[in-house]
Amino acid sequence: MKRSFIFAGVVCAAGLMFAQAEPGSVEQLAETDSTIVVGEDVATQLQEFLDAKGWTEGDNYKKDGSLFIVVTGVGTIAAPPSNPNYNASRANAFAKAMLAAKVSLSSYLEQTIATAVESAYGESGEGSTAQEGEAEIDDEKATAAINALPEDSVVGQTRDGLKAARAKTPTATEAFARSVSSATTALISGLQAFYTVEAQAAGQNGEIGVVAIWSPALAETAACMTNGKAPVTLRSAKKPVREQLPTNNEKLLSTFGVQQKIDENGELVLVAFAQSAARSKNKRAQNAAYQKAFLDASGMIRSFAGEAVEGTSSLMEAEISEDYNVEGELPNYSDEGAYFEYQKSVGKELTINGIKRLKQWHAKHPISGQEVYGVIVAWNPTGAAVARASKAKIEASAKDGAEGRRTNMSVPAGKASGAAAKKEAASTPTATEFYNAGDSGDDDAF
Repeated sequence: MKRSFIFAGVVCAAGLMFAQAEPGSVEQLAETDSTIVVGEDVATQLQEFLDAKGWTEGDNYKKDGSLFIVVTGVGTIAAPPSNPNYNASRANAFAKAMLAAKVSLSSYLEQTIATAVESAYGESGEGSTAQEGEAEIDDEKATAAINALPEDSVVGQTRDGLKAARAKTPTATEAFARSVSSATTALISGLQAFYTVEAQAAGQNGEIGVVAIWSPALAETAACMTNGKAPVTLRSAKKPVREQLPTNNEKLLSTFGVQQKIDENGELVLVAFAQSAARSKNKRAQNAAYQKAFLDASGMIRSFAGEAVEGTSSLMEAEISEDYNVEGELPNYSDEGAYFEYQKSVGKELTINGIKRLKQWHAKHPISGQEVYGVIVAWNPTGAAVARASKAKIEASAKDGAEGRRTNMSVPAGKASGAAAKKEAASTPTATEFYNAGDSGDDDAF
């Protein structure tokens, strides 16, 4: 009777496993002539932006010695361009990219890491075809061997790896496993989306990437939302914020998130860019799209004020090789690797005064041909103070009317006026691949 050597394969016990996919190449839409030229994937574009700035992920320093921290994140656009929810999925992709950047910042600040590496090798004779009746005996021995593996062993985390009974017994089996796990939690405020980039390659998922920045000045602005203190230190005055907003639709299409800018008074102002899509072509649905974008932008301002962030990830790389000692035949090889990650950020209810709408816009996306509805909002400590004071005055003057102590005077309703809405000509997108970068932030404003 020949003895069998059985080694258990390794699987991820989390129940859900996500394999890492290699980013595909994308093509770039040149702003100069709107033609398609060869480009790179979003992660590469983010790296090229950092290289051009002379920045690295992690700690960086300005010429005056002030600290700022740079992190990046990438989110996939799950819906294909032909799907009616493509634009909604684009907004989700940015949210995923920003969440990844938040977890990256948390990991930079602190993370807990565990590692393990195991290797095993065994021989079982010359190898032969099992005789009838021997397989059942080998199976019993193999099952006992697998069950005897320690529960805390990396390679013994599963009891159903390789099948115990075989028609042919390998002469040698080699198994290797290594694992890395990481966990991070942090309270984060003042993280801005300094630069965003979007790409859609034919036959692949689109992506949106973000370069995010944290600095003490950004955190100070965030603190003003919760402590109600006076505005932060003034800077050298610039143009009014409205005049600093991009007017090019291509820039607006790929600009997401909160950026800090300097206004004409030298005050720091938070500006949030958000987008949405209309469920139908009627005017009510279009107005709702603007409102959804406004709500999303307001949520971005809230997130800037501070969130609890957590992230976990685990990597299992395991392989099993079986040699049957047959001339000219390579050993059987099995990859038993797995990867899993989980990310989360939470911002509880927070009362914020003074969020105002700066601009709204709409444009067709060059890939899907769908209409995108965008809203840009702003917040700063001075505006918040004005809103709080105005709230007190308005509520005081409205109290009697709200409580019914005044006579309401009816006003005859007027007839509705206005020309009929013009029908927009149907636009058939011609581009099949797309690369576009959004408007970047202000180096002086953080």
